[in-house]
Amino acid sequence: MIRTGGRARPVRSGIDGSPGAWSNAGMSTESRLRGFRRILFYLLCLSVAAVFSLYFARLRMYRLEYGNATLEMIVNGTAPTTFQYRVLLPWLIGFLKEHSLEPSFVSTLHGYEFGSELVFTFLLLVTFWHLLGCVLRDPFAKAAGVLVFGHVLFLTYVAPVHFPFYYIYDLPAVFFFCLGLLLMRKEKWVVYYPLFFIATLNRQTTCFLTVIFFLTGLGKRRLAGLAGHVLCQSLIWAGLTFALGWVYRHNTTELSAGRLPGNLGVLLSFDYFPVVLSSVGYVWIPALAGWRLIRDDFSRRACLVLPFFLVGAWLTGNLQEIRIYGELIPVFVPAFLLVLATALGRNAAPAPGPHPQEE
Repeated sequence: MIRTGGRARPVRSGIDGSPGAWSNAGMSTESRLRGFRRILFYLLCLSVAAVFSLYFARLRMYRLEYGNATLEMIVNGTAPTTFQYRVLLPWLIGFLKEHSLEPSFVSTLHGYEFGSELVFTFLLLVTFWHLLGCVLRDPFAKAAGVLVFGHVLFLTYVAPVHFPFYYIYDLPAVFFFCLGLLLMRKEKWVVYYPLFFIATLNRQTTCFLTVIFFLTGLGKRRLAGLAGHVLCQSLIWAGLTFALGWVYRHNTTELSAGRLPGNLGVLLSFDYFPVVLSSVGYVWIPALAGWRLIRDDFSRRACLVLPFFLVGAWLTGNLQEIRIYGELIPVFVPAFLLVLATALGRNAAPAPGPHPQEE
């Protein structure tokens, strides 16, 4: 009993008789509830990602395969050399078929395509969530960012009507690029370089990871160390490209020289120029317009890869084929979200850890 003001007041005590036990128990219960709500939130996010991946994969199956480079031709090694370079999944499929190791639920190449879309879309969404964790603190902001990312995927790979072709290596290329950016940020080189090797077998756009590494490391790393990393990645890329070119040297070749004047005509065409602007779901436009509002130095510098990417697209692709800009999605969506967060006065965190120093 505690006497206050002439009146006795009982003390609420816990099992151990200490007055603070009740408050500690209350705090413990509140912590458990917060943890339970956090788990429910993450489970909800994973469920939404799974449902989106299933729906997205089904929509992707309505796209047409390019007649001169179908998955069957690439698996058999008979596609034009330009397309035959993208051998990672075709080689894996060929290996499984040759050794009768196909999963029981996959009986056709179409089944491999659907399974690839489903798995890599889900992995891509999860990886992008972690990539956003480098620049955004709030989990609800990250969830909103992943939704934006999903809409950009839809505008890039489902909505376009010009060159509406399906290639099995498209979504894996975006996944590998996104994971490469994450590993580059965290400087996990032991994992990054095997990933770079595998990703290059899937699509040669990994060279732009090297460009981003150079742009983000310039002035922050010792020049010798920076040059060493760039040289190592360049040798991997060039070696694999040369080796694949030699393996498929007898295949037919689709020349890209005619694309130079054709792409110039695209930029001058009222019909096609708006199509080019729609690349990366339009988010590159506000990202570049608000470039100075991007608080994260890595994201801001990574955006400078755009002119290099456009030169590559101009030389080897069709500018109005929106799917070729897919690797830019994990570059510009975080930049756009950071511009939006700064403009709205929300708290955006810089990338964790000190500025990288050369090992």
